[in-house]
Amino acid sequence: MFEAVNADPRDRCLAELLPTGGTLFNTVCPVSVQSLDSLDTFYEPASSPTGRLLFLREASQPLGITAMNSALMLSDGSNPLAATVIQPYPHTASNGKIHQGIAQIRWLTDTRAVYLAQKVLYLSACGSCPTDTVRTGIEVVQLDLSGPAPTSSIVPNTDDVSSIDATADPDQIIITRNGDSRVYQLTISTGNTVILHDFGTGKIVRDAQVRGNRLYAITGGRISFVVDPVLGSVQKDESGQLVTVDLSTGNSSPMFVTGRFFRRPAVSPGGDHLVAEGFEATITQCGPVCADTTISKVADLWLFDLP
Repeated sequence: MFEAVNADPRDRCLAELLPTGGTLFNTVCPVSVQSLDSLDTFYEPASSPTGRLLFLREASQPLGITAMNSALMLSDGSNPLAATVIQPYPHTASNGKIHQGIAQIRWLTDTRAVYLAQKVLYLSACGSCPTDTVRTGIEVVQLDLSGPAPTSSIVPNTDDVSSIDATADPDQIIITRNGDSRVYQLTISTGNTVILHDFGTGKIVRDAQVRGNRLYAITGGRISFVVDPVLGSVQKDESGQLVTVDLSTGNSSPMFVTGRFFRRPAVSPGGDHLVAEGFEATITQCGPVCADTTISKVADLWLFDLP
């Protein structure tokens, strides 16, 4: 499988390791004259059934906050450095919305994929506080790579979607929405949705995936959602509790790891393994009914064996 790793202080590379974890056996980093004086990054890799690779490439100045240029790239998987540009970012979609970033690329077939279009904000709590990059989902975009030139379209009824995942049916995806406790199954061709599970009031869910009758997702944790009069929907997600749900009964169970919250889980196609980014979480009591949670900025990759 592919993942993004830091192999050089200036770069983030694409790396390959076995699905069971262990040592990286291949690393692909930016190697060009243009990369020497910039922060050049590869991330969000997604492999198709036949090994085609979609990923993002982004370049910025070494001390810059925003990217100088970024694009969605496509390669045959054997040489990501020879990838072609599918879509530069930011860009204005056909409905007039500005897509500043993308995430969670998911292949539906070998010629169709979907991804989550995002707004990207650079926020600071005070004048001297560090700037935080906050990505909030806008809507889902479908890519058609079957013709001589790629085409894209907005998937209906996907406003304010916060995460997506593919299913065995190429006309259906799993979605969650900003500030919402429910997991939905959405039909791409019609936009119709069905609620698969509701985690209850106050438990914002994201990163939902379904394998068979099991649902895996992130709920609660260090997350906030507001509708700002100027910025619109803003969901700041630093990590949360990894949970599993038996969809046949509706019973949910937390997958506890002491002192860790998680983001971006990925369940294997067979449903026997789950990989997620694990962040150290420190909970400090600030009063009888008050607790503050501090999340590490650095994550480890965790592997879970599933029943």
